[in-house]
Amino acid sequence: MTFEGVVLGIGEIATIVAGIAGAISAIIAAVALVGIQRQTEAALFVTINEEWSKIYFNYREVLLAELPVVEFGTPKEVQLFINSEPYRKLHPVFAFYEFLGSCVEEKLVSARLLFRLVSVNPKLWQKYQPLIQRMRDAGEMPELCVHWQSLVELRMRALA
Repeated sequence: MTFEGVVLGIGEIATIVAGIAGAISAIIAAVALVGIQRQTEAALFVTINEEWSKIYFNYREVLLAELPVVEFGTPKEVQLFINSEPYRKLHPVFAFYEFLGSCVEEKLVSARLLFRLVSVNPKLWQKYQPLIQRMRDAGEMPELCVHWQSLVELRMRALA
C-alpha cells in the first residue's frame, strides 16, 4: 500500500491498525472506569445520607451537650467509659465522621465533593478532641478517630 510516496507492507499496516485499536480500547476503558467511579461515589453518598439521617439527632445532642469530664489513668477506665451512657451517645457520631474520613483517605470520594454534600463541622472535633486524646493516651487505642481528625484538618485547610 502506498501513502504519499511511502510504501507500507501488510505487517506495518497491521501494526498501525493494532496501535489505533489499542488506543481506542484504552479510551473506552478510561471512560468505563470514570463511569464506575461515579457510580461508586453515588452509591456511597446514598449510604452516607442514610447514615447521616440515623445519627442527626445524636449529632445535634452531642454538639450541644456538655463535654464529659472524665480522666483516664488506665485502659480499664477507658473501657468503663466506652460502656457508659454518655459514650453511647457519642460513639455513633464519632463513628460516622471516622467513616467519612476513611472514605476520603481511601479515595472512595473526593474531600471537595464530600464537603459540598456533608457538614463536616470543625467545632465538633475541636470540642471532643481533648477527650479523644485522653482516651488515646490512656487506652489501647492510639488510632481512635484518626480519620476523623484528618478529615477535619482537610476541612480547615479548605476553609482557609
